[in-house]
This record gives sequence, structure tokens and C-alpha cells, in this order.
Amino acid sequence: MIVRSVFFPACRLTLAEIVERAVELDERIARLARERNCCLLEPRAEWYGFDSIHVKRRHGPRAWSELLSAWSAAELAPSRASWARWLRLRRCAPERVVRFGVERRRAQPSGRLDDGTLISFF
Repeated sequence: MIVRSVFFPACRLTLAEIVERAVELDERIARLARERNCCLLEPRAEWYGFDSIHVKRRHGPRAWSELLSAWSAAELAPSRASWARWLRLRRCAPERVVRFGVERRRAQPSGRLDDGTLISFF
């Protein structure tokens, strides 16, 4: 409860509600992947530390190798535009961020790719 109030002060969901929503989201993503015939990558539990978000450093190379193995070398090869695109995407900001009690807002979409795709972060 204390950690939640420090990191997510506006969130009033219970742990049970968060878990229920996460399970529902996972099921919806899996269904969408099946419907669209997409490759769904499922990370291995042993790659993660106590937080279940960050891959342990010692498992990083193996994890990334396995996760990226679904794509061909040609698909993974950087292009000339990749650095410019990376910089453009890094400058995109979420609609709302609160840091140290100060709220910052940014209009959405906050970015556009060369093909016209709009990028929004909520």
C-alpha cells in the first residue's frame, strides 16, 4: 500500500483488481495474436528478478537472443533512417506525467513516423 501510494498516488485499485485486469489484458492480447496470425512471444519466468519487469543482467543475452529469433536478420538489420526514427520516438512524450508531485501534460499524438503513422502515449 505504501509503495503504491508513492509510485502511483492516483491509483486506487486493489491488488486483486490489478491482477484481474492484467490477466484479462493478457488473454485479449493472446486472442488478438491468434486472430491476426501474429507471433506471440512469452518470456521465461526465470529471466526475471523480484520485480517481474526487468530481465536479470545474467539472462539478458539469452533472453534477447530468444525473443529476437522470431525475426530474420534482414528484419533486424538497422537502416539509415533507424537512428533518426529512434530520436523522434524518444522525443515523444506521454499525455500526462507526474514527477515529484508536478504534473506535466503533452498534446497527443506526440509523434509521426515517415509513413504517416501517428504515435500517442497515454
